[in-house]
Amino acid sequence: MNSHQLLSIALAVSISALVSFVSVALLRRLLRRHGVMDIPNQRSSHETPVPRGGGVGILLGLFAGWASLRTDLTGFDLYLLLGILIIAVVGLFDDMKGGLSPLLRLVAQSCAALIILLPAGGMSCLPLPAPLSFHLHWLSIPLGLIWIVGVTNIYNFLDGIDGYAGVQGLICGVALFVVLWPAQNSLFFLCLAGGCLGFLFHNWQPARIFMGDAGSASLGFIFGVAPFVVSKTGQGKAGVTWLVAMFLWFFLSDGLFTILKRVCKREKIWEAHRSHLYQRLVKSGASHSKVVVGVMIPALALSILAGWAWKNRDPAWMWIVFALAFLAFGIYWFVVTAVEKRVAADGG
Repeated sequence: MNSHQLLSIALAVSISALVSFVSVALLRRLLRRHGVMDIPNQRSSHETPVPRGGGVGILLGLFAGWASLRTDLTGFDLYLLLGILIIAVVGLFDDMKGGLSPLLRLVAQSCAALIILLPAGGMSCLPLPAPLSFHLHWLSIPLGLIWIVGVTNIYNFLDGIDGYAGVQGLICGVALFVVLWPAQNSLFFLCLAGGCLGFLFHNWQPARIFMGDAGSASLGFIFGVAPFVVSKTGQGKAGVTWLVAMFLWFFLSDGLFTILKRVCKREKIWEAHRSHLYQRLVKSGASHSKVVVGVMIPALALSILAGWAWKNRDPAWMWIVFALAFLAFGIYWFVVTAVEKRVAADGG
């Protein structure tokens, strides 16, 4: 990376952060004026009404920074923008009106995912290190669809406390850029990180605005399609999918673990609840900021290890990182359970 490139990148990230910061500030007033508010209920982690839909500012920052770097758009870039637009519009409509049916959201997410998957060729290989990275053949499109829609929804589910989804987006965006540079569109994710940074000035505890579905679903979608945006080869897409899974590990593992528990209890997984591990910590008395820092520091460490292993193309180390990820989640679950038991014993 030469000095000219470094200056252009720094300028683009600054534009993303500044546009996000200013637009979220304007959105706070606009959304409040039009009554687009998140009203607390028994499942909420906040106590006073807060505007929702601020994630639109993240996307504005992302596109402003990216536009400063790109003077032309390829056909695939247009597919990416169209997919994000579908997710953002549906999410914003849900933020404004509420009560959008889960089926309608699922159909819209699937259409957006297919816009990316069909020209990219799907998830050609199983996203695991060798020797399990075998070709998926006719399963490439269905499994790619499950991956993108799954990440989109889990990211949305995990946006439940101040600063959590914003910090995760910042970490994942920077990590993808650092590991994938100079791959095609790697700068896109650094601009996304800049947008998350600008948003966090308004969303850190106590949050003055929430990301809303327009933001959290869009971020999940962008990270879900990352393997198809930066790589055209089967093994490349599988490797980037593994990377994204590691970078988002504490979001994805908490989300999937909680979904499976709720399915076993025959609960409706699309209904709001407070049973994710991070929510259980907040219910036990931990502050939002303490939970965010406590979970995201291990997430950052895991991201560094995963990026190093992937850069070295060492399957053995990738499997070690994979095992460490499961161990880290086990420790996370144990800590949450121990805190809950202590609070219960103290009569909290």
